[in-house]
Amino acid sequence: MKDRRLALTLGGIFLLSLTGAWLLRFCPDDAFITFRYAQNLALGHGPVWNAGEQPVEGYSTFLWMLLMSLPHFLHLDVLLFARLAGLISLAGMLGFAWKIFRRQLDKGPSLLLLALLGTHFTLMSFATSGMETVFFGFLVVLNAWLYERFLQRGMQSGFEAFLMGLALALLPLTRPEGAFFALPLAGVVAWKIQKSTTNRAPILLLLLGFGIPVVSWLVWKIAFYGEILPNTFYAKTGNVSLLKGMLYAGLFGMSFFLPLVLVFPLKNVLKSVRAMGIYALWLMGWLVYLVVIGGDFMEFRMWIPVLPFIYLLAGKWIFRPEVGRFRGFLVLALLALSNLVHGFSFGKLYYTGFVISRGRLDHEVAEPARGLADLGRNLAGLLGRPSDLRLAVSQAGALPYYAGLPCTDILGLNDAWVARNGKIISTTPGHQRSADPAYLQTQGVNWIVGRLVYASKADFPTENPEQRPEIRQLCLLEEGQEMTRFVHALLYIPLRDGSWWVAAEMKRHPDTDDLVARNLILRQKLP
Repeated sequence: MKDRRLALTLGGIFLLSLTGAWLLRFCPDDAFITFRYAQNLALGHGPVWNAGEQPVEGYSTFLWMLLMSLPHFLHLDVLLFARLAGLISLAGMLGFAWKIFRRQLDKGPSLLLLALLGTHFTLMSFATSGMETVFFGFLVVLNAWLYERFLQRGMQSGFEAFLMGLALALLPLTRPEGAFFALPLAGVVAWKIQKSTTNRAPILLLLLGFGIPVVSWLVWKIAFYGEILPNTFYAKTGNVSLLKGMLYAGLFGMSFFLPLVLVFPLKNVLKSVRAMGIYALWLMGWLVYLVVIGGDFMEFRMWIPVLPFIYLLAGKWIFRPEVGRFRGFLVLALLALSNLVHGFSFGKLYYTGFVISRGRLDHEVAEPARGLADLGRNLAGLLGRPSDLRLAVSQAGALPYYAGLPCTDILGLNDAWVARNGKIISTTPGHQRSADPAYLQTQGVNWIVGRLVYASKADFPTENPEQRPEIRQLCLLEEGQEMTRFVHALLYIPLRDGSWWVAAEMKRHPDTDDLVARNLILRQKLP
């Protein structure tokens, strides 16, 4: 009877989490960057940004990119495929988290912590975002469970050690930061094997299981891209702000865990941290890492890989023998309330600075007519055929993916030169550098569509475009630069909501002339 009640309770938590994840589904623009690489791989061009051009590693999730090539090979809906993979990852993450909670805490606290984890707003949201975030979190928890099992029964065979090494290898193959989790864990397991037996074969097989796929991948990266680190590393570390990193960490803590800090003295957390073992190292190291890189601009996605261990630490902190159970359950209820308040208020009732809310990320891509996905589809529909018309884009995901055109990435995530040499424009991760119009000219850019500018038909032709701030920003002009030195016309592309999307024309192209000749778009020549 008790087993049945437990199964029903666990089933209810899983169902609630998966249902919530589906209801909160969205897709940020960055997901489509990986989709574009996966699409080119499926088309036979290799994992590249632009087919036929110098390869650049503008994605940071090799294994997820390979996985996303499958729906392109099979002509399936890539976003639906990614969301289903995210839901499976969420279920797996919860399953292994339950096993870890249960090994270290009693059944009641473990169930409550699992419910908090499964209904965490950020976790549910990113499970169906099309990104690799929850898949990576699942792999972290999977390896933690393999470690727990190793602590319980030791390494049973060399083959088991080899398989554990393979599981560890999946971490850096999915995210470069995965090495932060994999290397310490591999070291601890090897050390414990060395202490328990004189047989060194399991250690060798563990290292081979980890090293063969990782070294093979690194060798391939050097041969294909010419370097080990992804281009995104250079684009995101050109002007790091430690202050933003601290704000990112502080805003996360205030959003979800403020009741814990208010009710329990911080000094007591040290006892719980010591009981966490290697998970404490992961937590402290991950916190330092996020601060050092300046945080992230998406709503707390970077915390997902360590979220189960944050809740495990909270459980050990709350359910100490000297703390009454009523007090512990009360704090867990307050944590649940904090999560609920966050979901309804973040980015809606108060300013969140550089951390963009899930709702805003979704609106940017999915807004009818003006969303990046519809802009790309609209442009592809106007052209009606493959084209080598080249765009310069700041939003490097959905618009290039659906337009199917060669692009230059203004912010440098997919451009090696901009990532290293672009002018500094901010301290926001991934938005720190920018190309200038002179560089775009060298790349043969036809249209600049970096800053999204809209107009009504009554605005055509635009009066004094040289003086309009939004037009100058579209053209990436600095103070004193003449617009006509780089841009010779403005283009007005009709949208299905009756408005017009404005692009800056740097270089004429036969397809642009054809669209103008057929009155599908309007061209305003600059004097």
